[in-house]
Amino acid sequence: MRTGLIVVGIGVAIIGAGVITSIAFLPTTQSVSQTWPITALNIQANQSVARAFPVATQGGSSEQFELDWVASGIVSVSMYNASACSSPSGACPINSFAAVNWLGNTSGKWVAPNPLPQYYEVVVWDVSHVPVNFTGHAVETYSAPWGQLPSWATISILLGGVVLVGLGGMALFLGVFLRPSVYRGDAAYPPLDPYELDRDESDEGPSGPPPR
Repeated sequence: MRTGLIVVGIGVAIIGAGVITSIAFLPTTQSVSQTWPITALNIQANQSVARAFPVATQGGSSEQFELDWVASGIVSVSMYNASACSSPSGACPINSFAAVNWLGNTSGKWVAPNPLPQYYEVVVWDVSHVPVNFTGHAVETYSAPWGQLPSWATISILLGGVVLVGLGGMALFLGVFLRPSVYRGDAAYPPLDPYELDRDESDEGPSGPPPR
C-alpha cells in the first residue's frame, strides 16, 4: 500500500467531483440595478412638475424601488402607483391615493413595498413663495436571468471533471494494490554479506594466466 498515492488520488477525485457538481450550482439569476435621475429646476411657486419612472418587472420579493430627493425650498411631493399613458409624464396614476406623501419638506427618502406596480409617477409641488430646484434619484433593484454558459464550455468543464476523477481513481487503485518494492529496484533482494563475497572470489581460484 502506498499512502502517498492514496492521499493524492482521493484529493484529485474530490476536486474532479467538485468540478462536475459545480455545473448544477451555477447562479441562474443576477441582481440588476437601474437608476433614474430626477431634475426639476426653477419650479415656480404654486406650480407642479410630474416625473414618471417605469419599473422593469411586475413585482416580486427580489425587487426594490427607492426614491431619494432634496429640494432647495419647501415642496410637497407625492408618489403614485401608475400605468403607462399618453400624458406628458408618460404615466397616469392608477387611483387618487398616493403611495407616499411629503407635505412641506425639503428632502425625503422612501423604499417601496412589494409588489411593485408597472410605473411610478412622482409629482412635485412648489408650496414656497420662491422658485425651487428639485433633484434626486429613483433606484430599482431586481433579479434578471443570468446568461447561461455556451454548450462547449459546459462540456469542457464536465470532461475536465471526469478526467480528474479518473486520474484520482487510478492513483487510488495504484496506492492500494501497488507493492512498495516496485519503486525500490533491487532493494527487495538483500545484499550479500562481505564474508560471502570474499569466499566466492576465493573459490574462483587465482587470477592470471594458467600455468604451463
